[in-house]
Amino acid sequence: MPRVNKRLPGARLAMRGHRPSRAWQRSAGASSPRTPVARSVARGSRYRPRSSALSRVRPARNVDGRYEIRDLPAGRYSVTVTRAGYLQLRYGQRRPLEQGKPLQVLDKQAIENVNFSLPRMSVITGRVLDEMNEPVAGAQVLAMRSMYFEGRRRLVPATGGGPAGLTDDAGQFRVLGLPPGTYYLRAMMRDTWTVSENGVEQTYGYAPSYYPSTTNIGDARRLTVGIGQEASNNDIALIPGRAVSVSGTAFDSHGRPLAGQSVSLTQETRGPGMGMFMSAGSGNVKPDGTFTIKSVPPGEFKLMARASGERGTEAATLPILVNGVDLDNVSLVTSSGGSITGQIVADTGGAPAVARDRVRVMARLADGDYDPRMGGPAAASPDYGRPKDDWTFALTDVYGPVRLRITLPDGWMVKTIVQNDREIAEAPLELRNGEESSNVQIVVTNRVTTLTGQLADDKGAPLTDGTVIVFSSDAQKWAEDSRFVRSARPDQQGQHQIRGLPAGEYLAVAIDYVQRIAGPQANSGGESMRSASVPCRPTIHSESTHDGDSGALDWPDRHVGSLKERHSQRVKALNWLLKSYRFATVSHLDLSALSSEAVEMKRCITLSLILLALVGALSLVFSQLSPPVSAQSRATATDVPVIPHEAVPNFFKNAPGIYTGENMGIATNSKGYIYIYHRANETRLFEYSPQGNFTREIGRHNYGFAFAHSVRVDAQDNIWAVDEGTDMLVKFSPEGRVLMTIGRRTDPVASLSNMPGGGGFHGRNEKYRFGRETDVAWDQQGNIFVSDGYSDARVVKFDKNGRFIKAAGTRGNGNLQFNTPHSIATDFQGNVYVGDRGNARVQVLDNDLNWKANYPNVGNPWAVCVSGGPGPKNPGKQYLYVSNSWPDSAPADAAAFTGEVYKMELDGTIIGKFGRAGKAPGEFATIHQMDCRDPNIIYTAEINNWRSQKILLKPQAMKTSAQ
Repeated sequence: MPRVNKRLPGARLAMRGHRPSRAWQRSAGASSPRTPVARSVARGSRYRPRSSALSRVRPARNVDGRYEIRDLPAGRYSVTVTRAGYLQLRYGQRRPLEQGKPLQVLDKQAIENVNFSLPRMSVITGRVLDEMNEPVAGAQVLAMRSMYFEGRRRLVPATGGGPAGLTDDAGQFRVLGLPPGTYYLRAMMRDTWTVSENGVEQTYGYAPSYYPSTTNIGDARRLTVGIGQEASNNDIALIPGRAVSVSGTAFDSHGRPLAGQSVSLTQETRGPGMGMFMSAGSGNVKPDGTFTIKSVPPGEFKLMARASGERGTEAATLPILVNGVDLDNVSLVTSSGGSITGQIVADTGGAPAVARDRVRVMARLADGDYDPRMGGPAAASPDYGRPKDDWTFALTDVYGPVRLRITLPDGWMVKTIVQNDREIAEAPLELRNGEESSNVQIVVTNRVTTLTGQLADDKGAPLTDGTVIVFSSDAQKWAEDSRFVRSARPDQQGQHQIRGLPAGEYLAVAIDYVQRIAGPQANSGGESMRSASVPCRPTIHSESTHDGDSGALDWPDRHVGSLKERHSQRVKALNWLLKSYRFATVSHLDLSALSSEAVEMKRCITLSLILLALVGALSLVFSQLSPPVSAQSRATATDVPVIPHEAVPNFFKNAPGIYTGENMGIATNSKGYIYIYHRANETRLFEYSPQGNFTREIGRHNYGFAFAHSVRVDAQDNIWAVDEGTDMLVKFSPEGRVLMTIGRRTDPVASLSNMPGGGGFHGRNEKYRFGRETDVAWDQQGNIFVSDGYSDARVVKFDKNGRFIKAAGTRGNGNLQFNTPHSIATDFQGNVYVGDRGNARVQVLDNDLNWKANYPNVGNPWAVCVSGGPGPKNPGKQYLYVSNSWPDSAPADAAAFTGEVYKMELDGTIIGKFGRAGKAPGEFATIHQMDCRDPNIIYTAEINNWRSQKILLKPQAMKTSAQ
């Protein structure tokens, strides 16, 4: 359909900007602070400045849509136009969710004919029907899209200005404000009703249902809408299910019932810039600590309780899944959040010369996720996290490992964060049950770093399209909201500018298109850094075209740099990118010396617009910036032979009323029995016969069970449960009796005067205390090896009686340094194999925990195992198996990410691989643990698919991956 430009009365224009640094002014020859800017706006005759626009920006309007903004200070500006019924458009934006381009205004410069052509929004319409094909009024309908949000890839509500639609009396809905793209539709209805079945009354409700008629997102159908398109007649059939009661107990950290308090159940829907919380009921806690919430419809919820304790507010939260079965014995134990105190200082000494009400300190969960307990009731105050008169600050109700993030006004940036002379700017702070982390010093500076450069083609001519991403050369700093990852688009002269990068060494890459990076995009003013030139690396170029310097949109059906390309293509492309430099230029930048000049990359990044090279390849640098994904992508072997395999269909068979949630651990004993350690509404350990039939449960309600992580079976067929929630290893006899424990959980009764620290958690790297340990293994003498873990970064060795021998390892990426040692195994010679997940490698140690070798070519090793079993040497050769997967590897709408298992010689030589991410039998969704007692029978425990599988390998029929 041809586009027709017309005037749009009532459109709104906003401008934001900052003055350039002195170095930039000198390079531009600036001498006067004010510049008139004249512009014509197609489709816009009445543009009004928003409150967020730069002060004194008032366009002069006339009836033909032309207007003029005068008296602008010289600088770089972003320009945004909005209008009801149309998609918001930024200057220079050509594709959905793309960053806008800056508009560089020089001294006495008049910039004309910067035109905008606003596209109409896309719309999805349809009806919501019940199981009788009757229309349902009042149902909520959301368009969902897959994106990286809060630490992992997930479905989030689409942004675009349209509110959550409710169906009318005819069941019709209309989801507005959508940019072109691919979506899932989800309908929700909270009503319940009661029916009589065989004289028994049952309550029913509707589960969240996806288009066209399923509760399983893996079976949902996607809808694709083009620019300005209306996709109609998309009917969603709601799926009814039995409403249940949720009951259990709620106690505080002293073991006292939360009598009179309320336990609430909420359903959360969150996305960038929005959050929806729907109550699903609540129940009061009785004097004995019990509670019941009735008539809960199917769905995923969060159970939460708060109480006022002696040490302040305590809270507990627990995710639960309701699927038609009553949930009882749910246990909630509140805990006090930790606190962080410290002071903000300027790098020149003393207090920063800035208004305190423009500064705020916040604590973000290290994994990027969301915890409703964070901050407690105090977080609602506008003064929470604000510094006091003496520039001290205090954060209360802090739960879990967190990173500090600081909001500062333009012209300021964080230089470093230290605690007791230790750098912690990017290090997670782990706080437990009332712990205080004090003496934190946040050093800020107004000498803001500025990185400038030029995008050019192979002939040196400037390119005005594309995106530059600058990121630290240290993979440990590739977090979702890292200060060490920034992006920028070039202005109308092809020059780009990135401000506020901390001192360090960086990689810079130029790509054609990337969605807006979530995280800090500093545009603050102030001093910059010493001038330096950076040499260019050679690139291969091809013919290219670009659309010139216009605000008009060009939205291709399949845009360049899509984040949904097949992972195998991405891995090869990134290898080309980082090693061969064939399709893009990567420049090394050293910003370690702060001074008052600007670092300029003049013609040092050359952008090739060859589409074949850019589709899905260069976008990987951005889309996988958060560990462990980034490390994995650089370290996966290619051209590996494929081992044919098959999954035994429906192998595991549960008894009525028995279900498993996230399958965390799996192990076999010498008689062929299988053990699955999983976490659903509680942590449970199940035993299955060699034929896969459920036989019994072991250790239910055990004091050492809270948050399952792995399970192993030793040479005597004793079962070892590794629980990161209690920081404990529990050894069960084959009959299910507790024989030994190692570690200690934080006691809910914190008044035990005869215990160090009153029973609370009091330190890391102790002999008999763990920091969320992950796995266990044994050598031929029965010595015990523990990978420890999320909070610690070490391997601990005990003798067969549980007496401490040695610990080795620190946090980092060097030899004998770990970033989440996630799994561990041993061979018959006593060598120890550690899955160093965050560093994307397997580290090999000898029996005395000395480093021997690294195997860096198998991705992120979530699970490792060595064939042959833990007992006396079995006949035959031993092999090492490594699972390459992570929680974001298999979102329901994209099964084309890495998830394979590698079979290796013990010397690190890869023999072959099998499997990929997915939901079908023989495919995997985040393998958390494997058992390979028999080298050709592999048992896998998967988190995302909530299942375990028995996999049969056929190595005699191996073929290369190219065949």
